[in-house]
Amino acid sequence: MKTIAYYALHYGSEYLAWSVRSIQHCVDEIHFLYTDKPSFGVATTLVCPDTEERLIQEAHRFVAPGQHDKLFWHRVKAHGEGHHRDQLRTLAKDAQIVVHVDADEVWDEHALMSAIAATRGTSHWSLRARFLHFWRSFKWVCTDAAMPERFFNWQNSKHLGAGYLSPFLQPVPVLHFGYAQSEALMRYKWQIHGHQAELRPGWFETQFLGWHPGDGDVHPTCRDGFWTPRETSDDERAILHNVLGDHPYFDLPIIR
Repeated sequence: MKTIAYYALHYGSEYLAWSVRSIQHCVDEIHFLYTDKPSFGVATTLVCPDTEERLIQEAHRFVAPGQHDKLFWHRVKAHGEGHHRDQLRTLAKDAQIVVHVDADEVWDEHALMSAIAATRGTSHWSLRARFLHFWRSFKWVCTDAAMPERFFNWQNSKHLGAGYLSPFLQPVPVLHFGYAQSEALMRYKWQIHGHQAELRPGWFETQFLGWHPGDGDVHPTCRDGFWTPRETSDDERAILHNVLGDHPYFDLPIIR
């Protein structure tokens, strides 16, 4: 079974190189679907912090010798986030196992290989993965029960729906850095966010920029303590060091 990973990209240079490095040996191909306009359906006067050239550079930054040929860059036009992602269907028709990766998601290689093996053997159309959400730095993390779809077996029927990866099948959660990015990128992200109507009023200025260690209730849409940052554990810190020990944000108390 051909196994591919794909990224739907508009911005995301701060973690893209580390994300690609973490998955490159686990898949046969990596496809990047790039759009120069926001695919979330919301416009802004702010200039995107990332150029296409920068993203291409970051995508190849840590690719091992002999691995560059498995990277494919597609420039697409997207009418919305769903359309952006769905275009993979026409670009990778021979794929059987598909791994959806965002530019701010980094994997433990052993956990990814285990999850891919589970996807090959599942009767489900897709499998949902466990996540850790880092908050403002590598020092703070949030957890929740949500498990996004990240693995697809295109040989199976869609009516079987989604299954869930257990800790046995996915021993290390996805390391998600969507809320541990620079303030400039976060400001742009919040201007083009596809869930504008759901965002808590003033969230970016209060819960994000105004956050202090010890404050809780920081999720952008869910209230009542759905996300309360806690300190990263020693075990989590060891995992971070293994895959992101050379990242410039690694020791920052707060990412600015």
